[in-house]
Order: sequence, then C-alpha cells, then structure tokens
Amino acid sequence: MRRRADRLVREEGTRTAVTHQIIVKTSDSWSARFSYWAQVLTVCVLVFGYFYTVRPVFQKDILEEETAKLKLDNETAQKKLDQTLADQRQAISQLHEMQESISTSATAQKELKNNCNFRLNCEEAQILCSAVRSH
Repeated sequence: MRRRADRLVREEGTRTAVTHQIIVKTSDSWSARFSYWAQVLTVCVLVFGYFYTVRPVFQKDILEEETAKLKLDNETAQKKLDQTLADQRQAISQLHEMQESISTSATAQKELKNNCNFRLNCEEAQILCSAVRSH
C-alpha cells in the first residue's frame, strides 16, 4: 500500500496523492490495531480454553488417581479390621472356654469338699459310735 502511495506521489505530485498516503497510513494504523486486539483476544480465548477444558481434565485425572489410592487404602484397612475382629472373636471364645473350665473346676472342687466333709463326718460318727459302744 505504501509503495502505491509513494508511486502516486511521484507520478502525480498532487494533493490527492498526499491524501491517499494519509488514508493508507491511517488504514495501516487501523490494521495494526486490529491485529493487536486480535492477538489479545486469541490469548484470552486460549487462557479461557485452558482453564475450562484442559485444566479440569488434568484435575479429574488427579482426583481419579487419588480415589483409586483411597480405595486401595480402604480395602487394606478393611482387611486388617476383619483380621483383628476375627482374632478378637477367637480370643473371646477362648476366654469363654476358660471360664467354663474354671467354673467346672470350681464345681468339682466344691463336690470334692462336700465328699471330704461327708467322709469326715462319717468317720467322726464311727468314732463316736465306737466310743459310745465301749462305754
């Protein structure tokens, strides 16, 4: 455009060529402004596109990975909990068996005491009977 205006100025040397040159400069100025604003708008669209498309996809992937890790941790903790509960139930059943064994032992001990007391009473009665007979 400038070359054309320069050629017109050389050829005609008139005022219209100068006016045309001013118009060309103004249009170049508007073209530069439009180009600048188009670039700014493009950058804005790219930033908007990044924050509303690319970034959420990466965040979603990160959240999915964290969720998978938490699920694995949860499963591991659940297995440990189940094992601990099984161990506690086994310990409780062993305690019940011990309590039954102790109560059975206590009952047997009482029976033995009663038998011993009965025998002692029988022996004392025999001694008293023999003492009464000998009188």
